[in-house]
Amino acid sequence: MCSTLRGCLLLLCLMTQAIAASADTLDLGKLAQSSQWRRLLHMPLSHGESDILSPDYFLSPLGRANAEAELRATLEAYQQPWPDNPNLHPRCRFPARYQWLARHIALPDYQRIEPRCTRLNQWSRLDQIRSVSLLLVSGYFGNPASTFGHALLRFNASPYEGSAGLLDTSLNFGAVVPEGEGMLPYVFKGLTGGYRAGFADKDYYAYDLVYGHNEFRDMWEYELVLPAEQQDRLVLHAWELMGREFTYYFLTRNCALRLAELLEVATDSEISPEPDGWYVPVELFIDLQRHEQASAAGMVRNVRYLPSNEKVLNAQFSVLSSEAKTTVRKILAQPEPEAGLEDIPPDSAEQILDVLTAYYSYRTAAAGGVLDAAVRVAKDRVLLKRLQLPPRTSLPAMPPPRSSPADASPPMQLGLAVQTRHRDPATTVIRWSPFAYDHIGFNGIEPDEMVLLDTAIKIGGKQRAAISAVDVFRVRKTVLDRDVLTDTSPWSWRVALGYRDRDTAFAGNGAWQLRGGAGLSWRMWRNSYAYALTEASVSSGRAPIALHPALGIVIQDPRFKLGLEAGRRVGSDTETSHAEWAVRFSRRISRDWEVRFELEKHVHESALLSVLFHH
Repeated sequence: MCSTLRGCLLLLCLMTQAIAASADTLDLGKLAQSSQWRRLLHMPLSHGESDILSPDYFLSPLGRANAEAELRATLEAYQQPWPDNPNLHPRCRFPARYQWLARHIALPDYQRIEPRCTRLNQWSRLDQIRSVSLLLVSGYFGNPASTFGHALLRFNASPYEGSAGLLDTSLNFGAVVPEGEGMLPYVFKGLTGGYRAGFADKDYYAYDLVYGHNEFRDMWEYELVLPAEQQDRLVLHAWELMGREFTYYFLTRNCALRLAELLEVATDSEISPEPDGWYVPVELFIDLQRHEQASAAGMVRNVRYLPSNEKVLNAQFSVLSSEAKTTVRKILAQPEPEAGLEDIPPDSAEQILDVLTAYYSYRTAAAGGVLDAAVRVAKDRVLLKRLQLPPRTSLPAMPPPRSSPADASPPMQLGLAVQTRHRDPATTVIRWSPFAYDHIGFNGIEPDEMVLLDTAIKIGGKQRAAISAVDVFRVRKTVLDRDVLTDTSPWSWRVALGYRDRDTAFAGNGAWQLRGGAGLSWRMWRNSYAYALTEASVSSGRAPIALHPALGIVIQDPRFKLGLEAGRRVGSDTETSHAEWAVRFSRRISRDWEVRFELEKHVHESALLSVLFHH
């Protein structure tokens, strides 16, 4: 540190001259248009303003739209004397910029960790972080914004590899939604950019509690292996983004895209292309896998399945004997569950009490930590009785590992097909859907289904091109395991809204139909299952209301799936009642390619042979 005002001014002058001399050897205009500098500013690589709305993120008044002006202002700001509160200095506010510029310009007195930036150092813990993990959270039907899943990031500072890391810092990107916002305004604003959004940091246990325990969502942890410089830059840039505002778009500029941008800043490479209308969280992890395959050095160290609290409880319950399961159910069915604790057989007391302990933890999380008095007393009695027994000599049962949804076919679907109907000549059909996880596809949510805007356009004939069919949505929930301890509904269900250009409810010129119902499903061999459903439909044709009881079976293998369904349409009279059936077969060629044959009958038979590409 300089001891006099004159010394400080002299030092500042020398630093300014050193930086200026170094900068003179570079073309600052060219450096400002480099991909990495624009990524640091969150500017599109070709043109346009930064996506960051917060004025204090820019050191130049023109910085949001002018990368060169921001670069020059940043270099000047780094030469400023340190204020009384050093944390306000640009070196502490924008450390990732400082680290990256030091690679191109000889910045005097450069240090990897500036000791005067106390808040940054306390938050970042650069010397403690051993790795960074991306976490993919499964979809959740309880919230439209979570339907397609979620992504977040964790700094692994725990010294134990493979640990839960509950106290590690995690980053979450999400919209700032006013309390009490209605569902329709929420969906509309989320789709049209009506919300501001930003990064929030919390200890990982807070997110684990919400996703794994309260909403019962599975997660997959992708632990990354990054060179030290890249890992530092990722953490430092995350610090720069804290408190900054973005415009939020549910389908594109969401958590997945912002985390991809954070990785791109760290690695100085493109992880995800600019989204063209749709970018759901699983696509970030698919892009990460593609980047892995294209690069020489691997980025993903390992992938770990983190089952939800609900699945863990059911796995522990499933390994109990029939007698022990009956005992557990009897205890929980009593008005005062603790009264049945004395009747537990001694030879299975440890397993039963462990399951009861897990059950009350599940109930506590599901209730948001608020239990009624009787349940709270029962939980305390179970814990007390378990503490009187020896500890377990083996680990509790865990659910079998599940492959990451990123290992399945990507959600966007494009296909070319040949279709025949009744006595009509064959026609060419183009198929497209931005999100197609259907029950005979090779997707990441099987045996469930979620398909949006599945569109078929037939080419040829008098109209040359016309819409043959549109499924606005098809959603299906298949419950195969009903011998569980949790409050999971035993019912399978499906619902769909769509249009067909003919043969829908006897409307020759096309009709819309809303159809939905429920039933039961049974697991058979391997991953195959059977089901019985009864649905009701409302159509815009001549016979608008009908019932559709049906039986079906789905046979699946890693390379193919076969779906068979037979039922009947029960209309208001014999004319509108008839048999319905469908045969659907899909053959997987690769993760991105699939061949599918579909033969079905509603009013008349139709056949469709498709080659589908998933991207």
